[in-house]
Amino acid sequence: MLVSVVVLINLLIAMMSDTYQRIQAQSDIEWKYGLSKLIRKMHRTTTAPSPINLITTWLIYFIQLCIAKSKKKRKRPNIIEVIKTFQNAHGLSPRSKAAAKWLSKLRSRRVVPQETTLAVPTVFSSPTASHVDGQLHQTYIEHVADWEVVANKYRALMGYIEEIIETNQSDE
Repeated sequence: MLVSVVVLINLLIAMMSDTYQRIQAQSDIEWKYGLSKLIRKMHRTTTAPSPINLITTWLIYFIQLCIAKSKKKRKRPNIIEVIKTFQNAHGLSPRSKAAAKWLSKLRSRRVVPQETTLAVPTVFSSPTASHVDGQLHQTYIEHVADWEVVANKYRALMGYIEEIIETNQSDE
């Protein structure tokens, strides 16, 4: 009985070491794959490594913030805002009153754009028909050219047109 226990313990140890070696070999393969994937990704991107990218990112953010603030300072006030500040201060001069009246009329005449309705796409038979009907309908990329002709020219250029002709003859 003691011998069988020792044999079973040795068998268990052998199985555990074999399992450990398999896991170690598999993890080694996975680590190498992950490393190669990381290296390929780093070759495709221009990002700096982890500790340095924090510095460069914050530096770029700070520069963009400074540029935005300088643009905001240089922004000229709107004419409507200037007139409103004069209205709040003292009485307006006749010239300012006329300008305010003109601006209010201009604002009231603004036309709100109507929602565009999508027309049913049409195939144009000639280039002149597309110019005539283009005012009423929107032009889609599918209808700018005869794509079947373009595809056939491409196939002829690449040498695929013979296969298409042979299949058409075999269908008949």
